[in-house]
Amino acid sequence: MPAPARRSFLAPFQVRSFRFQWPADLLTSWAQEMETLILAWYILTASDSVIILTLFASLQFLGTLLAPIFGSIADQVGRRTVLCGLRAFYTGLASVLMITGLTDTLTVEVVFAVAFLMGLVRPSDLVMRNSMIGDTIPGPLLGSAMGLSRTTMDSARIAGALAGAGLFAVLGLGYAYVGVVGLYFVALLLTLGTDAVKPERVPGFRLFSEIKAGLVFAWRTPRIAAFMWYAFLVNLCAFPITMGVMPYAAREIFGLDETGLGQMMASFGVGALIGSIIIAVTGGPQRRGRVIIGGILIWYALLVAFGMTDHIWVAYGLLFAIGIVQGIAMVTMSIALLEAAGPAMRGRVMGLRMLAVYGLPIGLIAAGWLVENVGYRGMVLLYGGVGVLATLAIALRWRKALLRD
Repeated sequence: MPAPARRSFLAPFQVRSFRFQWPADLLTSWAQEMETLILAWYILTASDSVIILTLFASLQFLGTLLAPIFGSIADQVGRRTVLCGLRAFYTGLASVLMITGLTDTLTVEVVFAVAFLMGLVRPSDLVMRNSMIGDTIPGPLLGSAMGLSRTTMDSARIAGALAGAGLFAVLGLGYAYVGVVGLYFVALLLTLGTDAVKPERVPGFRLFSEIKAGLVFAWRTPRIAAFMWYAFLVNLCAFPITMGVMPYAAREIFGLDETGLGQMMASFGVGALIGSIIIAVTGGPQRRGRVIIGGILIWYALLVAFGMTDHIWVAYGLLFAIGIVQGIAMVTMSIALLEAAGPAMRGRVMGLRMLAVYGLPIGLIAAGWLVENVGYRGMVLLYGGVGVLATLAIALRWRKALLRD
């Protein structure tokens, strides 16, 4: 595939497959963000328990263990085939919630069952997105393409959160889910239009042997190992504050309803979108290791400041800043991993990267217990302190690999 002649941050759109993939990923992210807000508020109001809320949030990431399996399969049968199957599955599960919502038969148990099934496959969606970009985008444009791809998730925090909150408040869960199902279905159709890149098939392919090979490769490559630990750390100590516990903070700390929760999530999303656009325009920082370390440290400092305030406009500003910093740090990490993995290991390494998301359910469940026992602010201080210390420890352990660029 010839490289685009002009290197601008929009140059990846000159690649046909990206013109289909970007809107497909955008609609999928919008639908997922709407689901997250709608169901989280439903669970909180139906159960009135922060522990049940964080347990629900953690269910969405159970399938992280399956991400390396999906990545290995995609290395053999093709990313588009796997991604289309995932998005068809989302559409079917969302339809179940739509029907039960419209018929007034929805229960907390049904929501938990669907969240469990969705959690088995959702983490692999990001693996397929990033791997397809690595397959179809020329190397010099990889940074811009990853930045543009990340805008699909970050804009979803704005549009998806506000749309989900508005539709839920005005129409109720069942009718709000009509929009969710429609977004998933259109995303599936667009995914069918992406290029089916021929995979590099391995003769005598054995699934678990290939996964083991990916594990050995990642563990023996210091730069990849360090990024994997950083990914686990931010999922353990950073994301629980702005994801699973956010509905609790919105209601108990700031006295907001579901619309206010949507505005808080949108503030975070606007910042993250700006961070992604910065990466798209610049192609990403050259000294990737230094930017990742510095970004994570600033991220924790801002999270602690957010946890200590009870002024809503200060909270909006801090969430905006947190979004920018985490967007730059996480997109830069994805670029660095794709570069370090190479084409043959890309699917497996990005699948293993998703294993780091297991830090999130652990962090969410622990956060729920801590909020009820030491308070919301105590939980934020503990997570921020542990995060800073662990970030510095990882930087010291793998300093040669991280600071070489």
